[in-house]
Amino acid sequence: MQKQNTWERYDWLGRQIQAQNGGLDVRQALQLLVNKPVGNPAMLHSCVFDPSKRAAYVAIAGSNPPVTAGKRAYTRVDFTPWFE
Repeated sequence: MQKQNTWERYDWLGRQIQAQNGGLDVRQALQLLVNKPVGNPAMLHSCVFDPSKRAAYVAIAGSNPPVTAGKRAYTRVDFTPWFE
């Protein structure tokens, strides 16, 4: 059974974000999510929000063949029409 260490991974992620005084861009945020220690072989969903562009970048694990969300392409979802 895989160790459930979600709180440890998100604690680490929070410290990385706080260390970036100027903030993160989408590319940097995605890199933090898909690589260790946050990314792992059991990652089913991954998402980054970019409020400045009213967009989200989403990846969902695949089943045929099995592939973690971090290894899949991210799809940009534009929320601009929701705010007009």
